[in-house]
Amino acid sequence: MIATTVRRLIGLSLVVALVGASPAPATSPSQDGQYENLAQSFYMTYLKTNPIAATYVGIHDYDADLGDFSAAGVQKELALDHDTWTKLQAIDRTALSPSVALDATLLGNSIQDDILSNDTLAQWRHNPDNYTQTASGAIFGLMQRNYAPLKTRMQYAISRERQIPAMLIDGEHNTTTVDAVTQRIAYGDAAGSVDFFKTSVPLAFDAVKDASLQAQLKETNAATMKAMGAYAAWIKKIHPSGTYAIGADAYRAKLKYEDALDISLDQYLAYGENALKETRAQFVATARKINPKATPLAVYLSLAKVHPAPNKLLDKARTDLVALRAFIEAKHIVTLPPNANITVVETPPFERQTTTASEDSPGPLETVALQAFYNVTPVDPTWNKKQTEDYLAQFNDYEFPIISAHEVYPGHFTNFSIDRNLEPPLSLTRKMNVTSEFAEGWAHYSEQMMVDEGWGNGDPRVRL
Repeated sequence: MIATTVRRLIGLSLVVALVGASPAPATSPSQDGQYENLAQSFYMTYLKTNPIAATYVGIHDYDADLGDFSAAGVQKELALDHDTWTKLQAIDRTALSPSVALDATLLGNSIQDDILSNDTLAQWRHNPDNYTQTASGAIFGLMQRNYAPLKTRMQYAISRERQIPAMLIDGEHNTTTVDAVTQRIAYGDAAGSVDFFKTSVPLAFDAVKDASLQAQLKETNAATMKAMGAYAAWIKKIHPSGTYAIGADAYRAKLKYEDALDISLDQYLAYGENALKETRAQFVATARKINPKATPLAVYLSLAKVHPAPNKLLDKARTDLVALRAFIEAKHIVTLPPNANITVVETPPFERQTTTASEDSPGPLETVALQAFYNVTPVDPTWNKKQTEDYLAQFNDYEFPIISAHEVYPGHFTNFSIDRNLEPPLSLTRKMNVTSEFAEGWAHYSEQMMVDEGWGNGDPRVRL
């Protein structure tokens, strides 16, 4: 489904709930095998019909394809969901081993979430931004990882770009109503996407010295930019109606399917409000330890003045990673796999508009491009002194190591490394499922845990 595809493109492949399963009194190998065959069939069929998602998870058999974004194509994928759900319900869960029973729950929740989003709510009919994001993501996924020669990936990009104008027309035909907020966001993204194809795409493939391919890319890029510009103009002319809100019932269902939270919305809101209140109090108390005469915000902003020189960001990141890894090993916080190495690099130019620091691990099914990268965006040499100083503020000496802890040790990269090296390996279902709560929760928990364990030696500036 379109909404599901976009969700996967930003790293949340089949967002589902990690919920427990009751142990079975007896295990039937035939029942386990029946589930595993069903899961294999579902995921491989899904990836074949969703080539962009396949690229991101590491399946490259369909990298020249874009997929079917017509209403008929969406209905075909919904039919896969409904058919798989029916077959899943026919499997006796009590006869499954506990691990496979959990997998069955994961798959069932992800399917129900897809049906809710794309059948019940038909969100693919109300958010034209899905098509914009899909178009950019289709090409970005080819630019992002060196799983094949750049020339080969350039050929894939040309092939996909040739299919983008028709996909955007499908977006216009599919869309029925759009609320004002979604319209505003969708228009801005579509307009910005034109620049992505104008500057980032040619830059990514500039090293390919093949005049014919470069001419083809120039031609397809021009057609894509024209189609995206027309799509943006169409979005701007939409007469908005309705609301982006999905309603209380659907929201509760999403909490259940995506987050394993079977609670009332009042309870859910209370958790957030209480956490905000507690965190604010901690922030104020910590700032007062540093300077009781200044406002908490002023204290925080004062820390931003202590940062590396503009040309030393990557060196500082490398030094911090060595120290972070030594710290977690000395404190016995987590046992790292022997190949848990990551390379610090400058953020690729075509990503610099959207990220200042990020961790790039290969997809769960990738077998070739297995190197992970810690991207750090350098200072733009065209900036003036104030722009440079404002940018470097986030990389201050107290915060930069925390960012690196979040992204690498013991955050996202460590999480990925453990998953990649588990014995026995993760099942296909677990490779294809992740929750934002766990992925980001692991990384944000790591930030505070490291300080709790002694990173910064009790310096309140680090805590703040």
